[in-house]
Amino acid sequence: MNKQQQNGIERLFVEFAEECSKNPNLNQAVQEMREGVFEAAESAGVDPSHAFGVIIRDMMILESLQKRVEESRNALTAGKLPAFVIEEAREQR
Repeated sequence: MNKQQQNGIERLFVEFAEECSKNPNLNQAVQEMREGVFEAAESAGVDPSHAFGVIIRDMMILESLQKRVEESRNALTAGKLPAFVIEEAREQR
C-alpha cells in the first residue's frame, strides 16, 4: 500500500468514527458486528482486535473505491476527468 492509499485509509477511519458518533444505528450495527467478529476470531485462535480492524479496513477500502467509481462515472458523463485522476496524473509528472 502506498503513502497516498494509507493516508486515504486513515482519513476513512476518521470519517467512519465520525459517522458512527452521529448515527446511533450505524454505531449499533458496528457493535453487533464487532461482537460476532470477536467471537469468530477467538474460536479461530486469532487476535480479535486485529481481525476486526482488518474487516473494517477492507470495508472502508471498498467504500472508498465505490466513491471513486461514482465520481468517475459522473465526471466522465460530463465529459471531464475526475479530480483524483487529474491530481494523480499531475503528481507523476
